[in-house]
Amino acid sequence: LSPRIKPYTLVLGLDETLANFQQINYTQGVLKLRPYLIEFLENVSRYYELILFTSKTQYYAEPIIRAIEQKKKYFDFIFYRENCIYVQNDLVKDLTRIGRPLDSIIIVDNMPQYFKLQKENGIHIKSFWAQEPNDRALYDLIPILINIALEEIDVRDGLLNIEMRL
Repeated sequence: LSPRIKPYTLVLGLDETLANFQQINYTQGVLKLRPYLIEFLENVSRYYELILFTSKTQYYAEPIIRAIEQKKKYFDFIFYRENCIYVQNDLVKDLTRIGRPLDSIIIVDNMPQYFKLQKENGIHIKSFWAQEPNDRALYDLIPILINIALEEIDVRDGLLNIEMRL
């Protein structure tokens, strides 16, 4: 990847982390963005390089990404299923493949097995289902992530002190 401008990198899962997509038939579906998603992206993008890392294919993910970024481009880079690896039959998002120091990368995902190679870098966020309009998980993460960035510390040390399931 090109050099980053911000000192920290935030890697975000897509499906059931930032949004929920329900397929109706082969050509239609319903997309619900997680509450506070845009506010979350606006706030954390001031402190973090944002990378979307999905276990889905580009074909599946692109329409969802366009819906999120319809007014502003939030994600500096996007990684898809082909950037994942298999570890003991689990699909894994290996953060070393991003090319950033691990002391400056945080991953937020609803599936902890996706970051099992770098557990100390991960925040396990509860899965978002479309029928949860009062979900505050992303909103509650904003001050935590900003605080870690402002402290200018190894993110793994900053994550030790938070509740890892939001």
